[in-house]
Amino acid sequence: MMTKGAFYFLLLFSFDVLADNKFSNLLFLDDNQQSPPADLSVIQWLSGHWRGEAFGGLVEEVWSPPMGGSNTNPH
Repeated sequence: MMTKGAFYFLLLFSFDVLADNKFSNLLFLDDNQQSPPADLSVIQWLSGHWRGEAFGGLVEEVWSPPMGGSNTNPH
């Protein structure tokens, strides 16, 4: 019988092997590249009151815009 540790290792290993071809749209930086500056303005469209049908019922979400300077890169 397989131990829990061996089972989890096999489970994680299988996810890694299967993910190699499933996520071809991911981009990776080279070793000498730095991550570009990021800020929340690229997802500003997300703020608002969202309603719709999903999961067999009505779904509602409220996303507030960033406040207190959190939308800019501190660097």
